[in-house]
This record gives sequence, C-alpha cells and structure tokens, in this order.
Amino acid sequence: MEFGLADFPPYFYVDEQGEPAGAVRTLADALFAEAGLSYHLRDYPPARLYNRLKSGDTQITMAAKDHPEFSAFALQGKLPLLSLKLNVYRHVEAPPIRNLRDLAGHSVILIGAYTYGALSQALQDPQLGVTLTRAATHQSALQMLLHRRAEYLINYSDPMTLPMRTVPQGQIVVEPLSRIEVYLFVSKATAQAEALRDQLDDALLRLRESGELRRILDAAQYAN
Repeated sequence: MEFGLADFPPYFYVDEQGEPAGAVRTLADALFAEAGLSYHLRDYPPARLYNRLKSGDTQITMAAKDHPEFSAFALQGKLPLLSLKLNVYRHVEAPPIRNLRDLAGHSVILIGAYTYGALSQALQDPQLGVTLTRAATHQSALQMLLHRRAEYLINYSDPMTLPMRTVPQGQIVVEPLSRIEVYLFVSKATAQAEALRDQLDDALLRLRESGELRRILDAAQYAN
C-alpha cells in the first residue's frame, strides 16, 4: 500500500538522510499498524502525486477537506486526521484582520509549496480583489512582510514558530484566521476503495478514542 505525500514541513518532509520524517510519518506508522495494513511512504512533487493518485499507482494521500482536485477521483475519509491552525501575520502598521472579508483589496503572501484548501479558492475570487504573492520559504515570506512587499501573510501556525523568533519584536502582529482539517483520500482506482477508506477510518477512530492520536501530535517536534 503506497501512502504518497508532497512535502509539507514540518508535518511531513524528507530529512538529511533522505528518509520521510515529521509528525505525519509517526501518525501513519500508528494508523496503518492499527488497521493491520503494510504500507510504504513516498514523497512526490504535487503534480506527480496528483497523477499517481488518479491512476491508482498511489493508493492513499492526505489533503485539506474537500480538496478540489483530489475529490474528483478519490474518496475522502470521514474523520479528520489533523486540524491545522491558520494565522494572519501582518506588519504592525497594517489594519487588523477579523475575517476573510477584511482582506478584500489587500495584498497577501502565501507559501508556494503549501495548499490551503478552500481558502486558496476564496482568495482568488475576483470579487474579493486580493493580490496574491507566493514565497519560497517561511523566512523569505517574513522578510517580504517586513519590507512591505505585501500587507499580510497567511500561514500555518506550527511552521512559523521558529522563523518568528528572528523577527524584531513588535514588527509583526499575529492573528488567528481559521482552522483547516486534513483528511485521508483513497484513490477510486484502488480495488475495494470504499472498504479501504472505511478500514482506515475505523483505525483512526480507535487511535483517537485511545488517546494515541493526541499523544502523537502532542509529542511532535516542529523544528523544521
């Protein structure tokens, strides 16, 4: 069984030895063991992962709820695997943001390697009038914000913990925006795809009820 993922540090990444690492690796080990399934974890560029899931060469992945591309040819799990906090980071002189509508007409930085679920589509709505800029790294995104190349940065909370320590105190304000739930997706091209999805959901529920899921996530190190 192949569980394919695109880089999503610090939750999933390839370490210096070329091995998959991060909280999702630990969680996947526990999940597949609980489900009684053998698996291997592979890292792919997003476009290749998309094609492999569509063809069934990769049977399982994870993505934000109602992922617009995966949902067309993969079955979404019924239980969230992760719930990720999204923040808005703004220059101290930029107006506060209370909700998505407050970003109308403003410029926003996103991290190029990340997907943001339905939020990405919402930000591209012409009626909202948001100007989007992509940054390659968390550090470069913060530098863009500090130098006023955009007014706001939207990013997941955990990966920003260490980069934010390098920012001069009082220069950037952090405000909560929303949460994104991440689900398993099983390729419809997989034999007995629905049964496999349900088997993994049942295993995930047992991990949650036993407290093991919470222990894994609480023990995760987000140093990357």
